[in-house]
Amino acid sequence: MEEEPEDSSAENVSQTVSDGKEMFMRSVLIFPHFADTAAIDHVRRMFDPAYTKIEPHITLVFPFSSIYTADEIRNAVVSCAAGISRFKLTLRKTVVKDSFLFMIPSEGRDSVTALFKNLHAGLFKPFLPSVLEQEEFIPHMTVGTCTPENAQERLAAARSLLSEYTALIDTVSVEIIGPDSKAIIESEILLMP
Repeated sequence: MEEEPEDSSAENVSQTVSDGKEMFMRSVLIFPHFADTAAIDHVRRMFDPAYTKIEPHITLVFPFSSIYTADEIRNAVVSCAAGISRFKLTLRKTVVKDSFLFMIPSEGRDSVTALFKNLHAGLFKPFLPSVLEQEEFIPHMTVGTCTPENAQERLAAARSLLSEYTALIDTVSVEIIGPDSKAIIESEILLMP
């Protein structure tokens, strides 16, 4: 199921390169739809500067700029997701990693990791962050940022509010990062039943 970008002209979300092709900043993500997100929203409102720009998500391909067309990107995601069935994702544990507060999966981790690896073995290989060439990818949903000085305080606050969240993951989304870093869904790819 493909959606048209919301109220976004190409000049607002792209750059034109010398041969006339447009470069869009995009990412590939999973948007878990939990039954109740009140606590997640509360924690993100307090600690996540991206709270108003994007819904809670797990990033599979971190933001990248390319001249690939929407169809080329969609086809690459379809190919990489082939053979991966929809799955149950459960987030329970909140941790600090560098300058972020992450919720990490206790269930569904292998499926998220498989999607991540498949995507970075193909078209998206050049967009693997250099840090992940040395470190293992940790599937996660970011719920906040922190500094060394406030990390433990924020972690304790997040843990006191958050509990366990489960969602059925049946879709991988491609977003364009629009004006003011706002997420604009470009396409959605359904996983196998």
